[in-house]
Amino acid sequence: MKIKKFLAPLMAVSLVAGAMPISNVSAESKPKIYVDLTYEDDGDIRADVIIENMPTLCSGAFHIDLGDSWVMTKDNEGFYDSYDDSNLGKTGMQKAFALDETKSKKDGIHGAFIVFTTFDMSNYDFNGKLFSLYVAKSQNFNPDDAGINIVYNSAGEYVFDYLHHIDDNNKKVDLSNNVHKTSPIMLEAHEYIVGDVNNDGMVNAVDSTCIFTALKNKDNSYNVNDIKYTYKSLFPDALCAAAPDANRDGTIEHSDGMLIMQYYADMATGHENHSGVGRRDIYEIFND
Repeated sequence: MKIKKFLAPLMAVSLVAGAMPISNVSAESKPKIYVDLTYEDDGDIRADVIIENMPTLCSGAFHIDLGDSWVMTKDNEGFYDSYDDSNLGKTGMQKAFALDETKSKKDGIHGAFIVFTTFDMSNYDFNGKLFSLYVAKSQNFNPDDAGINIVYNSAGEYVFDYLHHIDDNNKKVDLSNNVHKTSPIMLEAHEYIVGDVNNDGMVNAVDSTCIFTALKNKDNSYNVNDIKYTYKSLFPDALCAAAPDANRDGTIEHSDGMLIMQYYADMATGHENHSGVGRRDIYEIFND
């Protein structure tokens, strides 16, 4: 069940590239927040807002700017946003969601606000999905200029005024003197098929061979985020660095090749396969 409008909690923030899993992040890393775009089984594009290394959360708001390539939309169940399986939904904060009407264009609304209030939330381990939004490609969608950005504003006691305060030019204004803009902006968002390493539109044993060749032996592995600009030297035909990461855990290793082999065997024999291999996904590149 999805929980909407005034309900659960939040935390303080900043942003980063979207392929690195939380488990691979050093405890000494700086706080980060980024967007991970995912196709749901029913075709909805879900934008997960993910935070890393955020020990303290203060009352505030997130402003989501989708740029020109994306518009806010509802999922097939009729919701703009989702909290139930997130950090935001598991604490006791009061929150609200609102579209940013100042970013309304002919093809839809290109922004939103998530606003929350909380008491003392210091010394918490805020890692993982914070909340989710649903987006659709705009009329001007360009994967090479995808441009999603998030700004966290610590707004204090009267945080919900953030939703309603309008200046003389009919523009919403930040009420905060403490605006955090430490996140990278999403630059690109390319679709790819999970496990299609040679980019031929199919997932089969050839893709497994590409992975085993790049790894050379079972003890080698590659972090997707580390090779996002150099992956062509390992996987020359891959559409993106994430394509060989069959289980989408942020690391390319021997088990990914085996997972692709199992997927191919299941497809060849008419068996179901629920691993996520063969599905569409979106690989994001940020200006970090």
